[in-house]
Amino acid sequence: MPKRLLALISKDARLITRNWFLFITLFVAVLCIVLVNFVIPEDVSLEPTVYVLDESNGKSLNAIAADLSSRDNSQIVKSRDELEKSMLESANSIGMILIGTLEKPNVEFVLHGFENDKTKEILALEMDAYFGKLDIETEIEKAYTGDIERRINVPFNHSMLPLFLLMEPVMLGLFLLQL
Repeated sequence: MPKRLLALISKDARLITRNWFLFITLFVAVLCIVLVNFVIPEDVSLEPTVYVLDESNGKSLNAIAADLSSRDNSQIVKSRDELEKSMLESANSIGMILIGTLEKPNVEFVLHGFENDKTKEILALEMDAYFGKLDIETEIEKAYTGDIERRINVPFNHSMLPLFLLMEPVMLGLFLLQL
């Protein structure tokens, strides 16, 4: 019995290597592996990098600058030149200059110039809410479906796998239709 099985496997291997379908399948599989692991990024978030500069009187807003820079994609810079240099390196960045005193803080935004008016208004409202100038008491209700504990944060490149898994048989089918 094992002898017959090995004979059938060797016969199938010879039949598979006679045409190009095996090589097409292997090429597409290797292409998908390369795309998922090396070409498609894991994170495609559009959150800008925020550069924070404290120019307040006597550096009185250091605590606020430290709090703002502790958030994701935020850094403290030491001077306006360093702020401008850092912003030139990244088109997706915002500069924040803290001015004023602890009792009356103010923020000056340094932008690239291509931001729309709604973005500027959102920045101003967020800073007003941060400094407590806005009284926001409405709570947004959130509804979750499924089991929250089992939810997995899948990287973007791995979320493309189903597309690639479907692409290979479709390409092979299209190739077979051409014959």
